[in-house]
Amino acid sequence: MGWHLKVGEEILRNKAVPSLDLYDFSLAGKEWIDHEWLLNLVTFVIFDNFGYLSLNIFFALIIILTLLSNLFLVKKYYLKKDFHNPLSIRQTCLIMSSQLLGVMAMAPHLGVRMQEITLLFLSILLIILADYQEKRRYSHLFFLLPLFYFWASAHAGFLIGLFILALFWFYQACLYINQRFNLISSIHFGEGLPLKNLWILFLFILLAVNSTLLTPYGIKLYFFLSEYTNTFYMKLIAEWLPAYYLPIQYKQLLYLAIATCALLLYSIEKYFSWRKKEKPQINLWLLGLSLLFIILSFKSKRHFPLFFVSSFPFLILLGEKFLVYPPHFFDNLKNNRIIKVYLVAGLILTSLNLIFMTSFTKNPFNRQSYCEVFPCEATRFLENNSKQAGKRLFNAYDWGGYLIWTNPGQKIFIDGRLPQYKFANHTLLEEYLEFFKEGKAKEMLDKYEINQVLYKKPVEPEVNSFEKKILAVTDKEKDQYFFQDYLKNSPDWKLVYEDKLCLIYDRVK
Repeated sequence: MGWHLKVGEEILRNKAVPSLDLYDFSLAGKEWIDHEWLLNLVTFVIFDNFGYLSLNIFFALIIILTLLSNLFLVKKYYLKKDFHNPLSIRQTCLIMSSQLLGVMAMAPHLGVRMQEITLLFLSILLIILADYQEKRRYSHLFFLLPLFYFWASAHAGFLIGLFILALFWFYQACLYINQRFNLISSIHFGEGLPLKNLWILFLFILLAVNSTLLTPYGIKLYFFLSEYTNTFYMKLIAEWLPAYYLPIQYKQLLYLAIATCALLLYSIEKYFSWRKKEKPQINLWLLGLSLLFIILSFKSKRHFPLFFVSSFPFLILLGEKFLVYPPHFFDNLKNNRIIKVYLVAGLILTSLNLIFMTSFTKNPFNRQSYCEVFPCEATRFLENNSKQAGKRLFNAYDWGGYLIWTNPGQKIFIDGRLPQYKFANHTLLEEYLEFFKEGKAKEMLDKYEINQVLYKKPVEPEVNSFEKKILAVTDKEKDQYFFQDYLKNSPDWKLVYEDKLCLIYDRVK
């Protein structure tokens, strides 16, 4: 969160979006595009005026609005009943249990995080597309223009939105062609848009793309985001790793397993219907979205929240179709006072437990739990010791954002903004890792004239016996020790600070 606050502060002070990197000496003077500039500004304004608790509430509301949007989408366009009538107890339990499990599985990716806005905007986009498919009123497509303008100003996830928009048009075009020429008659894929509506939708897609060009960066935003074609960072950063890499999120795996079973059951049921010449009905749009994002979720944990949002309508329909309950189960649930008392008591106790567990603080950067992960004491040492000021600091990658906010005068090597940035014939993140290779520490420290190192003590990842024996997960990171051994044994470096989390070395003049 640190660098997001600092960038928001700079935007407010300068009344302009950033264009040059001001934080890493390795990238001094290089062009930088902040694709999250609007949300960075909003984050700083809330934090500065209303405090950290208000900031948490703001981001929590984004997730709540996403869940409500999902509920609206499912109820109005897919459950096929009067929207103004309440859901049945069966439908309510199915939706609530799905959302509860989904939120629990998404929890590692939630918090004060800019990518949350993509979940909300994706949900809104799916509502707009469902509305146009059902009612074919182009007036609601005008909402695409402000949606993509603000999306492109808030997070790079707008590219996912544009992709889904194009994919929807392609899907509808295929439906039109299939109906026109009767290419596949043994399966009913639903009624597609008429040719006129296809052209209208295509026009609004172009307008939506053009609305993203009206943001302060214009076409430069696309040139900057094209650098993400180098995906090396996906092999190192925890949330970009596949679902079966450490740290393993078992709730996500459970949700993905349930979804995979549901999709397989759906496919098998449609296959046997087709074999029996029954002309099965397949919602290829919802099925395709679910398959696309479930594959992306297994490939990268970070995509799981997108899978939850995009697949939610389809999984609810499958739950309605395939889940079997005992007779009168929901009638008994509705009329049983004891169950109601237990549910209300459980809700109250859970809420109170969460409130008591919450650490209410105005400054999270000095919170004890925060300082068990980030170098709070070391940062104060650097701030209070005049001899440490102005030096080129080689820092841990995941501490860069923290240092930018808490010690803005410090010249650091890297932070979490630009792992994909083209640098020294590869990426900045790959150049950072060169420091830790055997025999490379001295060469790299001399190359960048670094005279100070804030080094994170190596910590072995926690691996249980199941992960070690069954999943064959390793718990060793040998490269970290090559760098530490060099600093410890080299006469060119002197240890000036140490705590249980980190070490600070100064170059001996």
